[in-house]
Amino acid sequence: EDTELGLRLMQQGLRTVYVDQVMGYGLTPDSFAAFKRQRSRWARGGMQIFKAHWRALLGTSRLSLGQRYHFLAGWLPWVGDALHLVFVLAALLWTVGALAWPRSFPLPIALLMLPLAAFCAAKLVIGPLLYWRRVACSAGEIVGAALVSHVPPLVLPEATRLEMNGGKDFTILEGLHRIRHEIDALQPDTIVVLDSHWFTTFEFVVSAHERRAGNFTSEELPRGNPQMAYDMPGDPALARLIVDVAAEHDEVWVHASDDPCLPVRYATVYLTPFLQGDESWLSFSLCQTAEYEDFIDTGAVLGEAIRRSDRRVVLLASGALSHKFWPLRELRQHESADPAHLRSPEHRAADEHLIGLLEKGDHAAVLDFYPEFRSFSPEGRFGHYLLMAAALGGNAWNWPGTAMSDYENAAGTGNIQMWFPKPS
Repeated sequence: EDTELGLRLMQQGLRTVYVDQVMGYGLTPDSFAAFKRQRSRWARGGMQIFKAHWRALLGTSRLSLGQRYHFLAGWLPWVGDALHLVFVLAALLWTVGALAWPRSFPLPIALLMLPLAAFCAAKLVIGPLLYWRRVACSAGEIVGAALVSHVPPLVLPEATRLEMNGGKDFTILEGLHRIRHEIDALQPDTIVVLDSHWFTTFEFVVSAHERRAGNFTSEELPRGNPQMAYDMPGDPALARLIVDVAAEHDEVWVHASDDPCLPVRYATVYLTPFLQGDESWLSFSLCQTAEYEDFIDTGAVLGEAIRRSDRRVVLLASGALSHKFWPLRELRQHESADPAHLRSPEHRAADEHLIGLLEKGDHAAVLDFYPEFRSFSPEGRFGHYLLMAAALGGNAWNWPGTAMSDYENAAGTGNIQMWFPKPS
């Protein structure tokens, strides 16, 4: 009755639309007898519709070519089921004839194989073509993600690191090498760094350069690793696509900048000795005027843009967990990696609770914990993680995290290298 009503409306030139709202519920057949009655009713109804409206479907009417095709394609399979039975019976009879009188009943190879091959080829071609025409789909995907620490000890001389940490190296260095090993296996096209040191004010900004190269000295710690060389190929096409997708939303603002004078920040640069391969690199800012909803909406735009692209992307949320430094006169007493040097036991407890949730893949709980976690001064208001989580589905994201390093202190802040592999 619903199909017949729709056909009548369309014959009158009226337009029908799909409403994504449940108006009623039905029960599926709970026995073979009920299933048989349902199928019999559908088959009989389809034939009755075709009998009553065949002139409109095949002759002159207001129905468009697409409407005619879909009505016929929707109901003629019932005829196909009947023809299947005829062909099976004919095949059985032909087989008996071939066994009894092989000279009179040769195997009709062409008759049997050509129609099947033609139908199979048509299905393989028409299905994807129709889907790609109507659904915004592409090969783009986020193939991996990580929450990474970028602290200055990463690029300090080894002797300095050992002196700071009682003769042992920081495990966050090896953690980045382990993450690179995971990235190598994925062969991404682009790495997007959600940079917690790049603060913008009026919008989120994404780097859109063909290439960024030069020497970097940190304004925060110039003696740390002065004039560090970097050379990062960019992905301006993906940057522009992110902006285009953002423009579809009234309350998301993203600007793509290829200004050659745009500075780079060490939350991106300090990762390159460990994580850079042959892929392109983009940096994505944190907007300092953004609230929680802005990070979530902008992260969702980032994820949608990646899906519309043809890129295999790894997201790197570059920033610490809790981020409260010791006062200057106490700072040098707390340079060790031992988490006992965190700014307070409460900061450490909050970080460790968060790490537990991340390892479980309970990102919904992490997002629920966010208002409380804000009181422990997460770096960049934890915007780097919020963008990453939203790009991967927000509350629905459930990739469990794998700790690639120990949980370590850096001047009072909490740091870890954690990889989120995409479940197979």
